[in-house]
Amino acid sequence: MTTTEIPGWFRWVDQQLFRAILADQADGPPGDVVEIGTYLGKSAVLIGEYVRPVERFVAVDLFGRTDLLAGAEANRREVDKSYKSLTRSKFEENYLSRHPALPYVVEGPSSWVVDHVEPGSVRFCHIDASHLYEHVRTDIQNARTMLRTGGVVVFDDWRTEHTPGVSAAVWESVFVDGLIPVVLTPTKFYGVYAEPAALARNAEQVVATSGEFWAERQDIAGHSVLRMRLQQPPKPPPPPPVDYDRVEALTAGAIDDRLEQWSATLTRSLDSQVRRAALDASSITRGRRWLRRLSRRATSPAAKPEGR
Repeated sequence: MTTTEIPGWFRWVDQQLFRAILADQADGPPGDVVEIGTYLGKSAVLIGEYVRPVERFVAVDLFGRTDLLAGAEANRREVDKSYKSLTRSKFEENYLSRHPALPYVVEGPSSWVVDHVEPGSVRFCHIDASHLYEHVRTDIQNARTMLRTGGVVVFDDWRTEHTPGVSAAVWESVFVDGLIPVVLTPTKFYGVYAEPAALARNAEQVVATSGEFWAERQDIAGHSVLRMRLQQPPKPPPPPPVDYDRVEALTAGAIDDRLEQWSATLTRSLDSQVRRAALDASSITRGRRWLRRLSRRATSPAAKPEGR
């Protein structure tokens, strides 16, 4: 099942990580799956492939309903700026085009999620909602409440210039709340609050089996974190050094050849013009001679009729 046709932002590296994590979890005990911030359903469609009949998939989004934001002017401005055209019907249309039934949809602020999910029941939580620090901080606290031991939480936009509130809230949780960073991609942060081994193993398997991704480990605040991204195409070999003497010789030779060609062309053109001029002069001379003969004939006495 593909999400290519659905508008949105969901990099290939993250699609492969989501699949590896969710497939591995599918062999374990049931648990709820949560997505906070769905946009048009690009990631939700993929997540839905791994939800078992006994599990609940809870999707939370404002869907452009700024009227539900009591007193949250900054959040309202963000929604109006980036998600004004988002509607619940379009999300549902995209999801149903690939699945027989909708997830459990909560239309409202992300903070409402705890009213619909039991504490300690969630195995996978993807957070891609408000980018404002205060709201991300609440989302993190709610995720920690909802996650079961070993449950995975994924934060979007953890490092971009236009979302500093996400970065601040996520790293604050690392230093204060015990969030363990396990994998970082260009747009997503993968972490747990306990038992990081399974998540680390999933990521390493993706790297080892696909051959598509560059990865390296880096120690951050006492945690070994795997950085991942799509492999960059190999750089082309550097050009050979320039032999300026040879270039000068070739250039001089080329200039001489071109001058010789221009000279020959000019000579042919001039010759042609001279020949045409000569022909024109000859024609004029013959014409004048013919006119003079004609004139003499016309004025000679022999040419006049008798009796006139």
